[in-house]
Amino acid sequence: MLNMTILMLWLQPVVWFLRTIRALAGFCLSGPFLVYAFAKQGFKTPLLTAWAGTSRVPLGKHFFSFLVGLVAPYSASMSATILHLVPGHCEGSLQDRPWLRNPFNSIHALALANLGELVSGAAVMGAIEAQVRNHRKARGIVSGLRTIYLVKARGPITATSTVVLPTSPGRHAVKARAVLRNTKGDTVAEFEADWTVHFE
Repeated sequence: MLNMTILMLWLQPVVWFLRTIRALAGFCLSGPFLVYAFAKQGFKTPLLTAWAGTSRVPLGKHFFSFLVGLVAPYSASMSATILHLVPGHCEGSLQDRPWLRNPFNSIHALALANLGELVSGAAVMGAIEAQVRNHRKARGIVSGLRTIYLVKARGPITATSTVVLPTSPGRHAVKARAVLRNTKGDTVAEFEADWTVHFE
């Protein structure tokens, strides 16, 4: 246990440093495209616009994930990467790190829930921003979270979320679900968030 603690104290700053370098490289490569995207589309849909300006460039997805971490610092603590984002759909991945593990030698339950919340939240916000692009006023907020753990999570974990929002005006209750799988394709956890979405 002591050796593992010493390893984590040494390894975690190194991983964070390398991740920061990778994000900075992504910024250097995607910066001009990001500026162009915001100049063209404006700031009303920051999530989708930032993705459009970074995702097609080498290391751009890492820079985008770094930006998400700046907006949501708690989500940044697990160093997840957004792999795919369109309105209503998001995929993200989480690497198995020693500091994310629990005493049972698997990824901690809250790290899995955090990954599910991240991808489902991005899917919902992307869908909301798509409505904003159609000149509608829209907003949403989370009111509840639930996670079901099926098997111990080890190794890289991929989370996928697909959400369909109502289009009629008014306040709507929406359930945003995410499925978390390991490299074998086994479902390790299922996440669900209750959202209250309002369209005008």
